[in-house]
Amino acid sequence: MKIKQTSYPRNKIKVLLLENISDSAVEELKQGGYVEIKQLKGALSEADLLKEIKGIHILGIRSKTHVTENVIEKADKLLAIGAFCIGINQVNLKAATRKGIAVFNAPYSNTRSVAELVIGLCVVLIRKITDKNAAAHKGVWLKEAKGSFELRGKTLGIIGYGNIGSQVSVMAEALGMNVVYYDVLTKLPHGNAKQVRSLKDLLKQSNIVTLHVPSDAATRNMINGETLSAMRKGTIFLNYSRGDVVDLKALKIAIENGTISGAAIDVFPEEPEKNGDEFACDLQNLPNVILTPHIGGSTEEAQANIGLDVTAKLINYTELGTSNGSHTVPALSLPPQAATHRILHIHQNIPGVLGKINSKLSEKSINILGQYLKTNDEIGYVILDVDTELSREAFEIFADPTYLIDADGRVSFYNMWTHAPTLHEAIEELLNQGGRGVVKGGIDRTPHLLASMTDGWKGLRRGFPQSFVELELSAPGSASGPWLGYQIRPLLAPIALRGKPLPTSAKIGLAVGAAGLLVLGAWALTRSNDNRHFKKWRVNSRS
Repeated sequence: MKIKQTSYPRNKIKVLLLENISDSAVEELKQGGYVEIKQLKGALSEADLLKEIKGIHILGIRSKTHVTENVIEKADKLLAIGAFCIGINQVNLKAATRKGIAVFNAPYSNTRSVAELVIGLCVVLIRKITDKNAAAHKGVWLKEAKGSFELRGKTLGIIGYGNIGSQVSVMAEALGMNVVYYDVLTKLPHGNAKQVRSLKDLLKQSNIVTLHVPSDAATRNMINGETLSAMRKGTIFLNYSRGDVVDLKALKIAIENGTISGAAIDVFPEEPEKNGDEFACDLQNLPNVILTPHIGGSTEEAQANIGLDVTAKLINYTELGTSNGSHTVPALSLPPQAATHRILHIHQNIPGVLGKINSKLSEKSINILGQYLKTNDEIGYVILDVDTELSREAFEIFADPTYLIDADGRVSFYNMWTHAPTLHEAIEELLNQGGRGVVKGGIDRTPHLLASMTDGWKGLRRGFPQSFVELELSAPGSASGPWLGYQIRPLLAPIALRGKPLPTSAKIGLAVGAAGLLVLGAWALTRSNDNRHFKKWRVNSRS
């Protein structure tokens, strides 16, 4: 098969952007040469996203669209997901990691917008502006000072002293407030803020409590009946973090009994998917309560900054392999080098892969001019820069499927993610050359018989493969550009792409080979059982 020596054309990379992602992102992508861009205004359900995801290389979402394991498994071309927001809990990160799909977000770009809104709401709530405003709209004049206070001299308790919490801290001090904060980690305070040892200490001291925490097992329903009862009488409470960290039924009781004198909530356990959908909440129609539709970071400035930030990460990943900021693919950045082609390689995190790579390249006398490796629990990520003149030979090595068998007898396909022509081009080339057979997992030198990946010797003993991989080849912009491409995707079910039927001789050969594997598996199982009996006899004889 002829392997192209250029990168996969940018104008063929398909981008899907959902939920009114800022025009700044679209403009940045177009300037980078990405023109296959589809924009949809609202969020998509899982069923709708499954219909749209086929053939998509880059997916852009905000907080409403949930990228489930099912969606990720069905995504046949997906390289990267851009979450154009702060949170990433709407993406199944484990599934994305297993498939080597990079997930980027913008953890800093809208912090100012959220922090400003929180401070503004503190003023509104402590002065009970909402009740006075509602009265005025009803034609009632409600001019009184009772229950209205200044922020100056009051204590603000910040739960979660991260990017947003620390900015709120600085602004609050500028208004003359005392600031205490609680965080599971020891954090350097800004200004005169003080870190407290426990959540209970913070709740006892604070006139106003604001939440800025992620959603995880430790924070889920952290504000509940017990923690609310620990607050001072008349506390003001704000949640502009995640919807599942507050028990809203318990908060309603606390508002009704006067423990909480005012509240502002922007995030909810269940939120409508799109504008205009019906919304219901336990806190509706309560006095001095502000409910906003998840708009904490929704300013034009924030959305423009998020668009630029996430888009830059996506482009750097697809063009240079830079994965800094990814929550799935290990973070790596190798500076570009002249007269080199770049190969990106994502593999299962098993021992010996890098050594195998270097050994293969060394056999061909291919000099590695730059190399970085980083791993996480699931996968390893390698960036390789090789001499331009020798990059074809290097590429052919990576295009060849290679199997590793570990000490436990598991078969691993080390070349699980690599770069080569697209699968469709590979199949088309096979058919043009009169190829025949089934494509399951890799390409050999002859265009008819291709290999499948098994789940180890257990699969071989049963006589059929347990899982398959689809080789998706690609090739990034020009011959002088970095050598980027896309990935071999593990699938839940086999992919069978058939050309002409196999000849009888090939069928006989496959049958003989399969029978041989079964015999070998049975022999290995027998030997394993014999060894266990032998070890048991040795132990008994010693005793």
